[in-house]
Amino acid sequence: MKPLFALLFIFMGLSVPTTFAQAGGFELMEAQSVRVTVVSEGEEFEWEYDSPRHYEFQYGDRVMKGKRAQREVESMTDTLQIGEHVTKDVYKERLETLYPNLERFEIRWKNDEGKLHVWSWEQE
Repeated sequence: MKPLFALLFIFMGLSVPTTFAQAGGFELMEAQSVRVTVVSEGEEFEWEYDSPRHYEFQYGDRVMKGKRAQREVESMTDTLQIGEHVTKDVYKERLETLYPNLERFEIRWKNDEGKLHVWSWEQE
């Protein structure tokens, strides 16, 4: 009976992260790379992800890497919900919830097939 519980425990442990990852829509781990640049009130912010585990967040002259950067990148990609058919106007609306004085943005996403998608907007 104990081996059955051990097997069940292992199976459940392996399946839980997949369930949570799929619930959010956009799957960061399926992207080859993501670059998001935002300019608001004259300040530039950059979020970067490169497969398999490179995360970087830049704000002004500050650079974060590792777990702290991963949280920032995942938070931004959760907000944007990047997708092939999403328009720059939708991304603009989503970014304005965080940056009401948005001046410019650029989103560069290379999907798991290596296809690069770019969306950009600049205030006139």
